[in-house]
Amino acid sequence: MHQSLKSKNSSLRLVEPKHTCGVCDIKKLLSKAGTGDHLPQEGCNIRCRGPYLPGDRIYTIGDPFRAVYAITSGSVKTELTTVEGSLKVTDFYLRGELFAAEALGESHHVNDAVAMEKTWLCELPIDVLESLCQNHPQVLRELFQLLGRRYRNTHLNLVRAPGRIGEQRVFEFLQEIAERSQRRHHLPSDEIPLPMNKSDIASYLGLTPETLSRILRRLNDTKAIHSGTKSFRILSDSQFDQQNSA
Repeated sequence: MHQSLKSKNSSLRLVEPKHTCGVCDIKKLLSKAGTGDHLPQEGCNIRCRGPYLPGDRIYTIGDPFRAVYAITSGSVKTELTTVEGSLKVTDFYLRGELFAAEALGESHHVNDAVAMEKTWLCELPIDVLESLCQNHPQVLRELFQLLGRRYRNTHLNLVRAPGRIGEQRVFEFLQEIAERSQRRHHLPSDEIPLPMNKSDIASYLGLTPETLSRILRRLNDTKAIHSGTKSFRILSDSQFDQQNSA
């Protein structure tokens, strides 16, 4: 992303080479408006933000909506406070993925965004994104595709949840994380990083942490997964295929 921008704005704070930009959703948007290896002039407005440490808030609900972000290193969760006063995790975002777009059409953010580990971001101001979409229809199509995939995943989780037993819901969540990680980063092994803690996963899936721990133990015991402290491997999904076809 950055070589073509450097000559246009030498003061631009660039993402360090160790960060992953080749699979960044903002890079995908800009590439739709560029030619060859050259990105559009609007790319000069991208800023690198970070590092955010675990627990740092990138924005909070009610903050003015000024930008969308892509994760170049690390991971982020979004959450909000329920009417009962407890925190509910609403989504997880991994390296390369775009977030904050759920506030499009609003003047303020609709949830909190929190770093789950040491995290660096690329920030694209919303007025720049609007200009890109107006001047380059292909950018708008790519944005719709990104948001559509996200919506479908969220919708499927909501639809499936009432009809799924606990093991299926947890397994499908891990399977989705594995697919998202492998699709973007071509991991050399089946070991998938798991940056979120059990409390956050339980909150997202609507389970208690104790129930989640029991389910993970059962999935390990039945050789469906191998779960470590901060990573996991999918070993077999045959038992769930049988249940789904029953």
